Amino acid sequence: MSAIFSRNFENKKKIQRVLILGPYKPKVAKERLVKLRDCLQSHGYEGARIIEDFPNIPKYDEDPDKHFTLKSQDKIRNWADILIFVFMRRADNLGVWAELQFTIDFVKDKLHYLVELHEKRTVLSTQTRGPLKISRIFSYEFYSDRQLCELSLAFCTNIVYEFFWKSKST
Repeated sequence: MSAIFSRNFENKKKIQRVLILGPYKPKVAKERLVKLRDCLQSHGYEGARIIEDFPNIPKYDEDPDKHFTLKSQDKIRNWADILIFVFMRRADNLGVWAELQFTIDFVKDKLHYLVELHEKRTVLSTQTRGPLKISRIFSYEFYSDRQLCELSLAFCTNIVYEFFWKSKST
């Protein structure tokens, strides 16, 4: 790989907006999402974020439930270039499922830039797996935080590579 290609590719990685969506409860689940964000950032994806990284101002609504729902929907629709949905064992995955379903239903132009990662032995119902398969969403199982980071890095790198070559051909 040439030095120019490597430098250009690294610059492309820096500007990608990677949104990580996953459970915040229990507290250890959110800590794992932060660890994933930090891993991506340490590998050059400086734009990796979790929803909590964005300020709560302006308020999307006075009702906190509506506010956080609208906030995540806005970041999915208008901010993210790459979406990583993480389902964890022994965590409250209902919120991340709602965010994923929103994306499948209303943000179809981002489905190719989306990956669903679920921890081994996480129960995903037919109603969860079905829409993933119908929409042909990339879906992988992970068994450790290290593998979660590696799968996320691999997916992001593939997408950035695709973005890089698309920009070269136009």
